Amino acid sequence: MTLAVSLYKPPAGCWGYAPAVISKTEGALSNLSATVTLGTGKVYVGGPLLGNDFQGSMDGTAVASSIVAGVPMTLHNFLFYLNDLGANVTLNAAGPSGSGLAATLALAQLLNGTCTKHIAMTGMIGLGGEILPVGGVKVKAEAVKAYGLSFFLVPQNETVKVKGLEVIPISTILDSIRYMGITPHFKVCGTPKSLEESATVFKSHYERLYNLTEEVIAKLKVVSPDIQNQLRYAKLVASEGRYYAAASYAFTALIKAYTEYYKEILLNLTKGSNITSTVTVTVPLNKTGSNITNIHKIHGMHPIKTIKLPPKAEKFIKDEITKIKKYTQIKPSNCYANYWSLEACAAVYNREFRLSRYLERLSTPQFTNSSITNIASLLALAKARAVSITLWNSAVQQLADMDGAPPISNIKKVSKEAVTIGLAAAKYALSMIPLKVAFTSPINDAVDKMYQAYVNGNYAKAIGLAAYTYENAADTLMSIGNSTAVAEKILPMVMERSYCGTPSFIAYNYYGYVNSLLKTDKLSAEALSYTALFFAHLAETNAFFLHK
Repeated sequence: MTLAVSLYKPPAGCWGYAPAVISKTEGALSNLSATVTLGTGKVYVGGPLLGNDFQGSMDGTAVASSIVAGVPMTLHNFLFYLNDLGANVTLNAAGPSGSGLAATLALAQLLNGTCTKHIAMTGMIGLGGEILPVGGVKVKAEAVKAYGLSFFLVPQNETVKVKGLEVIPISTILDSIRYMGITPHFKVCGTPKSLEESATVFKSHYERLYNLTEEVIAKLKVVSPDIQNQLRYAKLVASEGRYYAAASYAFTALIKAYTEYYKEILLNLTKGSNITSTVTVTVPLNKTGSNITNIHKIHGMHPIKTIKLPPKAEKFIKDEITKIKKYTQIKPSNCYANYWSLEACAAVYNREFRLSRYLERLSTPQFTNSSITNIASLLALAKARAVSITLWNSAVQQLADMDGAPPISNIKKVSKEAVTIGLAAAKYALSMIPLKVAFTSPINDAVDKMYQAYVNGNYAKAIGLAAYTYENAADTLMSIGNSTAVAEKILPMVMERSYCGTPSFIAYNYYGYVNSLLKTDKLSAEALSYTALFFAHLAETNAFFLHK
C-alpha cells in the first residue's frame, strides 16, 4: 500500500475514498470524484472501474443529491470518475457501494460548498438521500485503516471494530456532508394557511370510503378486528381535521373488506370443485456481488403454487375485470387551472396506471390461479382503486376552484423535471436487480407511457407516471433493507423548505399521513415518504421557475 500512496496524485475538486472488496479477505481503496456543472440533467461516468452496478447507481446519485439540495436536476450535469489508487481493484468490485459517497460529493457542490476535506465512505444511496446497507464493511474498513486514514463512514447498523480507526454510522447524506466540513443551511417556513384549508377536500373522500366499508361489512355480516381498527384510526384522525390520513385509513379498511367479500364469493364458486394444484419450477439467480447485500435474492424468482379454477369462477373474475376496466380511461379536466389541480390530475393518472397493472395481473393465468386468497386480494385492490380514481377526479375540480392555490410557473419545465427524475430513478433501480426480473418490472411500462405522455403534451399524465416510476424504483431499492431515514430526517426538512415557495397539496397531505403511520406502521410510513418527497421536489421546481 505504500507504493500506491507514493504514486497516487489526487484530482482537484470534490473527491473521496471509495473502498472496494477485491476478495473475501482483501479490500482496496478507489478514488471517486464528482463534478457538477450547469446542464440539462445528464449523468456521465468515467474511469477504468465502470461496473454496470456502479454506472446505474450514479443516476440515483444525481436524483438524491438534487432532491436533498432542493434544486432541479434538469439544471445540472453530473460527471463521476472512478479510479484505483494503484492497487488491483477489479471491474466487478466497482459496484454501487460508492454511490453514497458520490451523492455526498454532488450535494456539496449543489450547495456551493468547498471540498477541502476528503472522506472515506461506503454505502448505497437511496432515492431520498438515505444511505442503504452494503456488504464487506469489515474488509473495507481494514483497507481504509491500512491506507492511513483516521475515520470511515458506514451505513447505520453496519459498524465494525478496527483498531486505530473510527468507524462512524450515518443514515443520510445530510450526515455525511458534515464530515466534509459543510453544514447545510436551508430556509424554513411555516405551513401556509391555504394548505390547511385545502385539506377539507378529503373530508368527503373519507366519508365516502368509510361508508362504503361499513356497507360491505354489513353485507358480509362478519366482524374483522383489523378492519375495525382501521376505521377507528380513520375516525380519530378525522376528528382532528386530518382528512387525508382519515381517508387513507378508511381506504385500507375498504381494501380489507373487499378482500373478504371476494373471498367469500370465490369460495362459494369453487365449492365442490376438483381444484388441482402444482408447483412451478423457477430458474435460480446467477448474479451476485460482494459490494451489495441481498437484493438479488429478494428480487429473484421463487416457487409458485398454482391452482386451476372452475369455469364459473374464471367467468366471475373476467366479468369483474370488465366492470372495473372503464376506470382506467377517465380523463380529468381543468388540470392546469393551478398547481394543485395539476397535482390532483397527476394522481388520477398515477392511479389509473396502478389499476391497469392490477387488471393485467388478474388476466394472467399464472397469477390468477395462484390461490383464492391472492385473487380476492387483487380484485379488492382493483375495486378500491377504482373508487379512489373517482374521488381524485372529483378533487381536480374542487382544487381548480380553490382560492389561494399557487399558479403553475412553466408546466413543460416542471414536467421535464418529473420525467428526468423518473427515468434516472428507473435506470438505477433496474440496474440493481437481475435481468430476468428487470425485464418484467412494471417500471419499464411506466417509463414508456411517461415519455409518450410527455411527447404528446399530456404533462399531468407524464408527472403522474413519473411519480409511479420514482415510487416503485424507491421501493425496489428499499427492499435491500432500510430504516425510517427519509420519513424522519429528509422529508421534514424538505417539507419545511418547500413551504417557502410553491406549497404542494399532495406532499402536505401525504406528510400528515406519514407522521400518523410512524406511530403504527413504520415500514408503510417510509414507503409513502417517497411520494411526498417527489411532489415536494416538483413544487420546489415550480417555485424555482416561477421566480426566473
